[in-house]
Amino acid sequence: MMAMLTWTNLCLCCCLWRATSSETAILAFTKNDVSDVKLYINIVNPSNTGIHVNVSAPGIASFQTRRKYVGPKEALVEELYTAGTEIIESGITSKGILIHSNNTEFSVTGLSFRENSAAAYLARTIEQLDTNYIAMTHCDPTYTCQITVISSMDNATIDIELPELFTSEIAFDRNVYGPGDILEITLQEAQTFKINSMSDMSGAKIYSTNGKRFSVLAGSSLTSITEGGGRDHIADMVPPTSTWGKDYVIVWHATRLDSAHVKVLAASGGANISMIGCERVEEHRLLELKSYFYVIDCERVIIVSDVPVLVTQFLVNYSHKDPAMFFPIPPQHFVNKYNVFIPPGFDYCAMNLITETTYTTTFTLSAFTSSFSEWTEIVQTAYSTAWLMNLDSSVMEIMNTSPFGGHVMCKTSTAIIAFPIGLGIAPANELQGSSSTSYATQTAGTNHASLPSSTDHSTTQTYPNSWSTTEETTSGVSSTTATADNAIDIQTYPTTRSTIEPNEVAVSSSTAPNVIDNQTCFCCKSRPIANLSSPESLKEIIENLKKSLSVSKKKTSKYVRALTSAWDERPSSTRIGVVGIIVLCVVFGSVMIMDVQKLLSKMV
Repeated sequence: MMAMLTWTNLCLCCCLWRATSSETAILAFTKNDVSDVKLYINIVNPSNTGIHVNVSAPGIASFQTRRKYVGPKEALVEELYTAGTEIIESGITSKGILIHSNNTEFSVTGLSFRENSAAAYLARTIEQLDTNYIAMTHCDPTYTCQITVISSMDNATIDIELPELFTSEIAFDRNVYGPGDILEITLQEAQTFKINSMSDMSGAKIYSTNGKRFSVLAGSSLTSITEGGGRDHIADMVPPTSTWGKDYVIVWHATRLDSAHVKVLAASGGANISMIGCERVEEHRLLELKSYFYVIDCERVIIVSDVPVLVTQFLVNYSHKDPAMFFPIPPQHFVNKYNVFIPPGFDYCAMNLITETTYTTTFTLSAFTSSFSEWTEIVQTAYSTAWLMNLDSSVMEIMNTSPFGGHVMCKTSTAIIAFPIGLGIAPANELQGSSSTSYATQTAGTNHASLPSSTDHSTTQTYPNSWSTTEETTSGVSSTTATADNAIDIQTYPTTRSTIEPNEVAVSSSTAPNVIDNQTCFCCKSRPIANLSSPESLKEIIENLKKSLSVSKKKTSKYVRALTSAWDERPSSTRIGVVGIIVLCVVFGSVMIMDVQKLLSKMV
């Protein structure tokens, strides 16, 4: 009897442990218009002990549940049967995939790959999902935009409100839906609902009416970003509105890529945004649920908004102009530990790191076997960036004493992928502190913290007079100098700390819509001026300002680039260079040979 009770208690303890310490991620694969692609699920175990995972697809009859073991600090790469799991048709299907682990610390990456087409994204766990989303898509007129809703629970009733600028119609359940119409659907666990459209669906509201969590996968079956450029499959999980940010740091690998672009989406009430970079500030007024497409002409840009916005970053491959897409993580969600899986099969992979300049000294980039760049400070901001380059396929654990973020970029000559290094969210009670070093340590792909509160802190912002600003013709661009009541010292709050409240669809605009919330200003680090009464103190302040604002001509990026040859890895460039060398050798060699012949004849 005692033995039976002991065994029963042991089983009960195991069940309770599984119920409280397990986690499930959910994902799906949308259509890639390139044939013969392969689908992979990459499962990363960042812990010091092995974990067990189940990969299942309850709605796919041909899918056999896979029970796998993932060793400590290892990654499991699972290839899927493409024809049975790729979502091609519109409407409701049952092609969602569940990855269940007996440990909360794990992350999952979905990868659609072929040598000439690829897309990758981090899958969110059920704890990271929410009930409110606003979609962002992009597609050229030739191919389709895709939005896929994936339910994590049974009986999830979900409404999809099409944007007013929607130029197509959607037929579903014997009804036709157009701009501003609302589709009402009910999904069970792992069921999906997909919309294929030739029209951009950015601004579509997707929300649960009964509080059931779900995820949204957005992208395109195949598209180009630049006019006349190459096409590629793009996809990423849309962040819930509760995780949007007021500021974003946008960085791209200019020596390895052709170009980069961002698309910014404003929620209800619109937004005033500033693009800070390239030694200037550009300001734009976005209307409600409208997006703005921005070409980045320098390597580092800060996006600042007066209300939370959604930002999509597009990277364009150097050789064939194929694009990749991902949603960058705002600094308010940076954490200080990530476990990142670098997938195999790519010619070149690199990882970008972003942190506040104050904390760059605590990074030991030389610990990595790959090559790395020096930290580069983003002018007039509090941030610096660095690159880990020539990465081999592996699980990389990166940690620091302070929060940081970034993304991974991998490419071949005809394909490119990009995804954030993690999706960590810091607890709300730690966002109220005076320093960002209070962020909690979290693993990429893991989130059990409450979402940040919407507490707003304002400061005073003044842009340098040497920067130019441009105004959007729509209306109401904010002034380059703004003030607000209850200002605080920006050295105490170096980055934005407020987000949208959970379960809130509409993002409220500021009470003064034409004034930028200057909590997001990173360019004002000067000390308070205590005394301007004496000429000596005024002269001292002026001299200090001259020293802090002056930049040596030889230290500017323009001067450095003028003396540096940019690397061009295209085969055509290599062939042109070889031909040029041969021509020069033949021309000058023939002249020298004739001179040598004449010299020899005279000597004889």
